[in-house]
Amino acid sequence: MFMLGLGIILLTTGCRKGDEDPWFSIKTRKARLVGEWTMTSGNITAISTSNEVVLSSTVHEYTEDQEHYEVISNISNYTKDYVIEEYRIKIDNNGTYERRLKKELVLIDGQPRDPDEIYLSSVVERGTWTFLKRNSEYGLKNKEAVVLNRLESSSTITDSSGTSTNTSTYTAFGESYPYLIWEIERLANKELLIKNEITGVTQNDNYVRTEEFRFIQK
Repeated sequence: MFMLGLGIILLTTGCRKGDEDPWFSIKTRKARLVGEWTMTSGNITAISTSNEVVLSSTVHEYTEDQEHYEVISNISNYTKDYVIEEYRIKIDNNGTYERRLKKELVLIDGQPRDPDEIYLSSVVERGTWTFLKRNSEYGLKNKEAVVLNRLESSSTITDSSGTSTNTSTYTAFGESYPYLIWEIERLANKELLIKNEITGVTQNDNYVRTEEFRFIQK
């Protein structure tokens, strides 16, 4: 009886990694992560400073079907609002991923855009993913974060002048120089919470970009 109880405890803690993960799951962390995820909410904030003076601040605020984008800088200030048609990420068992974002611009500085001017943007990004091993530099435990390495990105813009597509390819450097590290705050069977922070520091300049997103499986 004692050994059986100990086995259950080991199984439970073995499946749990993030502080907000469910206490118990019969699925492995990889099995819970693999699948197609739809964004329901999120935000991205980026701030650039020089000699402790803010040069620019950009904020993206997301709901499942809307994005509010605001820029405040020493050059210009403006806002844009979009209707999101699609924001999904598909994570495959073979170590690849695909991220899709499709949206339409509807407001500029709070005013409806010219109805004769269509503005649609669509981005498809493909690459590889892997769990990050224990990393003392980031203060992360084994499998507490995911490394995304972008290999290809295709952007399509449709406006009054027509449609244009631009495709770029990239070289992946793995954990040594990752494209993106998503720290997993919560990974349940149908819910994924991630966060990320990127910093860039020189002698006088500083750049900080943070993002947090919630995805669900439908």
